[in-house]
Amino acid sequence: MQPEYIRVVEQPDLSYEVFLDYASPEDAETFIRSDLDPVVDQRYLIRRSEARLPRLWLAPVWAILRRLFRPREGYPPAYHPVPRLLAT
Repeated sequence: MQPEYIRVVEQPDLSYEVFLDYASPEDAETFIRSDLDPVVDQRYLIRRSEARLPRLWLAPVWAILRRLFRPREGYPPAYHPVPRLLAT
């Protein structure tokens, strides 16, 4: 794939969406599988926050349940490695 075929879009809630334009099924499969590597010595990490609620009609219910059952200090952020293929 060419680098311009990979688009990263920042959302208003500071999350990111990655799009693979013109990806073959093989390229899409490589991308999906490469995101599951454990964090070891990657050059870049993506931080995931648990602050965002799902965009469902159940969002108000989720908000109430989170306030009731979530630890006061919240959960520590999760880090996901950027695949070496994309980090270049």
